[in-house]
Amino acid sequence: MDGRPRSVAFCLVAQDTPPYCPIEMEVTVRSSTSSSSRVVVVVVVVVVVVVVVVVVVVVVVVAVIVVVVVAF
Repeated sequence: MDGRPRSVAFCLVAQDTPPYCPIEMEVTVRSSTSSSSRVVVVVVVVVVVVVVVVVVVVVVVVAVIVVVVVAF
């Protein structure tokens, strides 16, 4: 633990073909931070991931509804 900030990249969208991680979020974490700050970073990351998942689900549901309405 040298106290220097290090950057941690979280992949928000992963795929099998290059680029493997088209949407990526970087979070700078200081090694010397207290455990409470790390908990805050983890909570922020979890909230961002949940929001992204919810947005994707909503977009898919709306797309399906539009396709069904157009089909009929």
